[in-house]
Amino acid sequence: MAAGLLLATAAQAQTYRCGNSYSDAPCKGGRLVDTTPPVTNNSTADAAGSKTIYLCQGGDGGRF
Repeated sequence: MAAGLLLATAAQAQTYRCGNSYSDAPCKGGRLVDTTPPVTNNSTADAAGSKTIYLCQGGDGGRF
């Protein structure tokens, strides 16, 4: 199971923050963003104050 997790992690594209937008290609002054989903305990996933944030891809290929 761990080998499958490592393989899935290696296959994920890298995401860069370029100013106020995100890209899968490096940009001048851009920062690499960790998009790995956090591992949580299901009993605390609905804790007060917790939020879920989604990284979406638009029709032009950009992410928002």
